[in-house]
Amino acid sequence: DYGVVSIGVEHDAAAEKEAPAKGSDLFPPLQAPGPVVEEEPAFEVGPLKIEPEKRLDLRIFARDNDGLHGSKTGYAATQSFLVVTPERLGEELLRREEEQRRILERTVAEERAVRDASYRLIDEAWKAEGALPEAAVKEMAGLARTERQLARQLTGITGAMRLLGDEMKNNRMGEEEELVRLVNAIIEPLTDIAERLIPQASSRIGAIREMERAEDR
Repeated sequence: DYGVVSIGVEHDAAAEKEAPAKGSDLFPPLQAPGPVVEEEPAFEVGPLKIEPEKRLDLRIFARDNDGLHGSKTGYAATQSFLVVTPERLGEELLRREEEQRRILERTVAEERAVRDASYRLIDEAWKAEGALPEAAVKEMAGLARTERQLARQLTGITGAMRLLGDEMKNNRMGEEEELVRLVNAIIEPLTDIAERLIPQASSRIGAIREMERAEDR
């Protein structure tokens, strides 16, 4: 019978003298109070006047409507943020984007190696009649395993890029069109490769290992 009726945030910051260092703010009223709530409120930190290179500690809380024993408040773990200038934030986002680019380049190189090995196996083993040699089967198992690993790497890259996009949006870095481009030109294609194309390739390599006839392979 109980449910969450309000949520808010406690903040503790190294702020300028005229601004409060500590405080507690309620978020707007919940759209659907109940045992489980999902909200995405915005908390503006500008009024806190936090000096660059200082930390901001935030702790989300929720209050219930226990009418028998009194309303209770539950707290999430404290999250600590380093407040930086827009210039430094831009440099950090660019550094992380470059890091993901290097990881992607290595992933592409590994995928090309899988492709070249597959072409070689076509000529050396797949075209031959009868069961595949043990050495070829073993190599193909390794290729399928590599494909699964590459899919996980790409999933990590897309997650990192989505986080970059979220941080750009939350910190008002760049235009909305740039964020849309990031999703449409980079994140969605990589997601399709990681979740559909590479797993398909891994499954096909596994299926070919079981085929007896060259024309099926």
